[in-house]
Amino acid sequence: VLSGGGTYALDAQDGRVLWLNEQVRGTSSVTFADGRLFVNDARSVLHALDPATGAEIWQAVIDRHPTASGFSSPTVFERYVIVGSASVEEAGVAEGATFRGSVVAFDRDTGAELWRFYTVEPPYNGAAVWSSISVDPVARMAYASTGNNYTEEASDTSDAIFALDVDTGELAWLTQLSEGDVFTILNPQSPDTDFGTNPVLVDTKIDGRDRKILIA
Repeated sequence: VLSGGGTYALDAQDGRVLWLNEQVRGTSSVTFADGRLFVNDARSVLHALDPATGAEIWQAVIDRHPTASGFSSPTVFERYVIVGSASVEEAGVAEGATFRGSVVAFDRDTGAELWRFYTVEPPYNGAAVWSSISVDPVARMAYASTGNNYTEEASDTSDAIFALDVDTGELAWLTQLSEGDVFTILNPQSPDTDFGTNPVLVDTKIDGRDRKILIA
C-alpha cells in the first residue's frame, strides 16, 4: 500500500508491517505484476520495487514539470507499464499555466520510456490524466480520460475519453464530453468537470446484441 509516509508491505493475516520504503510516497494504488511492484509517487516518478523487500529495481521520471504529481495507478500490459500524468499546478496559478497532461509508457524491465502522448499542444494547457489507464489486450488499445484545462482557452481534448494504440501511443480516437472547462482554484472560469476515474471495458448485450462498450 502507498501512503504519504511511504510504501508498506503488510501481512494479509494480521496487518503487521513486513517492510517500509519511506522514499516512495504518494496516493495512487500500488500495482503488482509478475513478481514486481510498480508505484507512481507524489513527485511523478515511477518506481519498480522488489515485493519481498521493498528495494528499488529502477525508477523513471514520468514528467519533469515542477508541479507534476502522481495520481494515476500504473497499468501493466506485456512489456508496457502505462501511467497518466497529472499535476497540482491548478492549485497555484491564475494565468499562464504550462503543465500538459499525458499518457506515458515505460519498459517494465528497464524503466526506459517507450512512448508519450500529450493531451494538449501549446498554447493549451492542463487536461491532466488523473485516472488509471485501461487496456484492451485484443484490440491492443489503451483507454484514458482527461480533466479540465487550467488557464486561458479551452481545448477540444479536456474532459474527454480517448484511445491510443498500445504499441505506438498514437491517437486512435477522442470524444470530448464537456466543452469549455477552464479552471484553477485561483481563477475558476467553469464548474470544473473532470473525469477522475478510469474508463471501464464491458462486454454486454444491448437490444439482444453482444456489444463491447466503454464506461466512465
